Amino acid sequence: MPDHIRFLIFHAVMGFVIALAFTAMILWTDFANIRHLVLNTEGGWLALAVFVALCTITFGAVQMGIRIMMLSDDQSEK
Repeated sequence: MPDHIRFLIFHAVMGFVIALAFTAMILWTDFANIRHLVLNTEGGWLALAVFVALCTITFGAVQMGIRIMMLSDDQSEK
């Protein structure tokens, strides 16, 4: 697999991990009663899945963007 594809996949996975941590924090603190809604409604699991997916897209894109913009700093140090 080419290095640039491996680079993007790694940082997308890091964004997924950040999204999971963010979602766990939201559920743990019961921010805006989201935990209550997820656990006590019929489609709560679906809402949680959509929330995780959208957070993954957001945090994954930010993580990849930041890391790509930092590439020139990495090359100037060598």
